[in-house]
Amino acid sequence: MATFNLTDLLSGSDAALSVVQGGSLVDGNTRKPSPRMVEVFFNCEDADINSGSGFASGDIAKVMHVPANTLVLAAGLEVLVAVTSGGSVTLDLDSGKAANLYVAAFDPTSIGHAPDANAGSQARLYTTTDTIDVTFNADTATAGRIRVWALVVDADQHVGNFATWTA
Repeated sequence: MATFNLTDLLSGSDAALSVVQGGSLVDGNTRKPSPRMVEVFFNCEDADINSGSGFASGDIAKVMHVPANTLVLAAGLEVLVAVTSGGSVTLDLDSGKAANLYVAAFDPTSIGHAPDANAGSQARLYTTTDTIDVTFNADTATAGRIRVWALVVDADQHVGNFATWTA
């Protein structure tokens, strides 16, 4: 079992979730945080990640850096090229601190989106820095291309004048 930090190697919309900065709409003088989709792509056999040997059972790929005070509305994964395996590999999509948070035991041996592990209740406020990780279970993944996505909001920005809000 090994942990691979892919946050500096991956391609996508800036790979690290620092992309939530600047993801706000400006309306007059009021800054309003707005949701932003971020995504990263990786190949299981990428030589820059794991010497081209694939991921073994128990390996963890840290694919997104999540800064403190980020609201992740949803996250998921999509298999773009079916994963080749010596057996029955499955994937989980977790945070660094919570297992099976977004996707649990997904079979990546065919193309498609992984189902939501929590029946639609994925929103999570990250109050401390964390990562979104792909965990490889049960067998080795020797080839395949995976897209990981997250819908995020910068929760660190102040919105309007709280004293004037009414319920």
